[in-house]
Amino acid sequence: MVPEHSLEPGTLLPGDATNGSWSTSEQARPVVEIRKVGRTYGSDPPVHALREVDLLIRRGDWLAIVGPSGSGKSTLLNILGCLDRPTTGTYLIDGIDAGGLSDDERAALRARRIGFVCGGGAYFSMLRANQRFQVATDGG
Repeated sequence: MVPEHSLEPGTLLPGDATNGSWSTSEQARPVVEIRKVGRTYGSDPPVHALREVDLLIRRGDWLAIVGPSGSGKSTLLNILGCLDRPTTGTYLIDGIDAGGLSDDERAALRARRIGFVCGGGAYFSMLRANQRFQVATDGG
């Protein structure tokens, strides 16, 4: 079972991981916080797909993850979507330590807190650009 978020609105929360400030604002609380996240695949030699990545996302933030092939974009998205676990570091989603959850707990967290919009789906080809934007921002 995924632990429920125990903090009530107005509780002092870490508002900014980079400067250690505190905030009572719901807007300031991170939805996603990763600290020193790494992912290594155990081949010979080992493949370091991510190394010490830090990321803070607050409600209302917009984010684009871009980079050349092999830079770790898919690995990062798999970790953010609870499809994979980091090898090192901490991943918090709404204050829950996602990296420490079992497979079933991560699946429950994914079902309740994470939405995916696939950009390569054939169904998108039937939509105009403004309709694609609407699907991505409010579910259509």
